[in-house]
Amino acid sequence: MQLVFDGHNDLLLRLYQASERRDEIFLTGEGKGHLDLPRMRAGGFAGGLFAIYVPSPSEPGFDYLSAMNDPPYDLALPDLIGDTAAMPAAMAQAGLFHWMARASGGGFRACGSVGEIRAAVAARAVAGVLHMEGAEAIGPDLDALHLFHAAGLRSLGPVWTPPDDLWPWRAVPLSRRSGHRAGVDPGRRGLGQGMQCLAGRC
Repeated sequence: MQLVFDGHNDLLLRLYQASERRDEIFLTGEGKGHLDLPRMRAGGFAGGLFAIYVPSPSEPGFDYLSAMNDPPYDLALPDLIGDTAAMPAAMAQAGLFHWMARASGGGFRACGSVGEIRAAVAARAVAGVLHMEGAEAIGPDLDALHLFHAAGLRSLGPVWTPPDDLWPWRAVPLSRRSGHRAGVDPGRRGLGQGMQCLAGRC
């Protein structure tokens, strides 16, 4: 069987939004959504990046997903989510990532290095790597980045969320409009430059 290492999935968000059914969703499997443990084992899923994603608050009485499934559409982007507001959802999903490893009986491993990924694959366990889609939960002092790294974060995609004074260079969808493509602001200031300094590239 050909093994697969996947670049992104939204299982953590699904578990976060229905945490009371986490055993059924992940361990037993419902055959819905991106992944569950039985389908990963059956399909040769060697591992992948499990994304933390902070959803925008829903607008009462309006279903954005239904609207975007019925083009044409032209919808305003939601307001920015501050790091203080984003932290509870991000931390809860990091906790669920480690719950998956504890609850799986060795079938899923939280991996923080290439060596740990290789060891998991050799043991026929799913190798999970913690990813963050967007960077709303990381504030200007970068303290949260160190916290999430200690919790296993090894991949960060800050280009998902809208640009602001801290992340001005992100590539983002400029609107929720059918057929519209993302734009890029190439500036390097604030938190974005601080991230590059941490990586030794400033």
